[in-house]
Amino acid sequence: MLRWVRAIFCSAAMLTGSAVANAQEARDAIYLTPEEIQDIRSGSACKSALRQVLALQEKMSGVGIETDYYSLKIIPTDELVRGHKGKYYAVALKDARRKQRLYFPSGRYVIRKFDNRFKASFSAFARDVLAKFGGGLDYKFYVRGSASAVPMRRSLKLAKDFKIHGIDFLPKAAEGVYDGNRRSSLDIPPRYGNEELPYLRAAFLKRAVEQFVPFAQPTILESEVSQSRSRKQQFAEFLLFVEW
Repeated sequence: MLRWVRAIFCSAAMLTGSAVANAQEARDAIYLTPEEIQDIRSGSACKSALRQVLALQEKMSGVGIETDYYSLKIIPTDELVRGHKGKYYAVALKDARRKQRLYFPSGRYVIRKFDNRFKASFSAFARDVLAKFGGGLDYKFYVRGSASAVPMRRSLKLAKDFKIHGIDFLPKAAEGVYDGNRRSSLDIPPRYGNEELPYLRAAFLKRAVEQFVPFAQPTILESEVSQSRSRKQQFAEFLLFVEW
C-alpha cells in the first residue's frame, strides 16, 4: 500500500552517494522498477524527491491540508512533547464515503466497519504526506482521545473485539506540554466510564494506525474529558511530529 520506502531509499542514496549494487534485489525489496533505479542512479529521482519535501513542508506549515479524506493543521508549538523539538500537526481522518470527520458514538470507543470507512483515508494521507518524506527526516506519531462532558448514564462492558486492561501514556508536564521522558499507566476495569473513555478511544485509533501504517507505532498522550458537551468532543486524533 505504501511507497514511502522509495523516498527513504532515495534519501539514503543522496547522503551516501552510493548506487544500487544489486538491481534485482533492490527491486524485490523496495518495489522499484528498473526505470526508477536508473532515475536514482542519475540523481533525477532524488532531486525530484527533495523538491517534493520542500513543497510539502511549505504547505504543511502554512494553512495546512484539507481534503475529502483527512485534514492536517499545524499545532502552534515547537515542543509539544518535551525532548522532541520540531513541527507538530493534528491529523483528523474523515469517513471516506461521508467526507466527515471521525467521531465516536456516544459512550463508545469502537467504530464498526472502521477498515471499510477509513482505509481510503489512511491511504490518501500516506500517499500525500508520508510517501514524500525522505530517510533523513525524523518523524513520530502520537494519538490522543477525547470525550464530551455529557456523563454516561451507566458504565459499560468492554467491547468483545477490543478488550484492553491497561493503557500506557505520556503524562502532561504542564498545560499543553507532555513529558517525553516519563510514562504513566491507566488500569481499565471490566466496566468503563467517562474517565476511561478518552484513553480507550486513543487506544482504538492507535491500533488502527498500526494496522494501516505498520512502521508508525504511535504513542498515546494523556487524554481527557472535555468541558464541552458537544458531540464534536467525541473523537480521537493522531498527531504527526516532524523534525524539520
